[in-house]
Amino acid sequence: MHQQTHAVIRLAVHFPGEQSITFNSQEISKAIAKAEQQDSTLNTWFKLNQQDPEAAQYKYYDIPRKYVFNSKVNWVKQQRKHEKIIGRMHYVNMRDINRYFLRLNLLHVSEAKSFEDLLTVN
Repeated sequence: MHQQTHAVIRLAVHFPGEQSITFNSQEISKAIAKAEQQDSTLNTWFKLNQQDPEAAQYKYYDIPRKYVFNSKVNWVKQQRKHEKIIGRMHYVNMRDINRYFLRLNLLHVSEAKSFEDLLTVN
């Protein structure tokens, strides 16, 4: 009855140290420790661009077409070619002006290796 034609990968949009976390109110300390050990899709995209020159040619939202995100291993090159994968960045309200413009930069910049690279032109 229902068929899914595309896989959608959610891509985080945040500033350094401001990643979103989900936790149970009874286990706040565990959630903080876990969050400090895990990287977001954005942080690992920066690391991938530093390590893999081929990956640096892709914009943030295009990375899921060529790489698979694994929270323990980070981005890993796909073994099988999947045509129907969409990278979708989280929505950011215009009232959150700094994150909104960060999201706009991520739509147009490739080869960024850090947050500072997103702020640099030419």
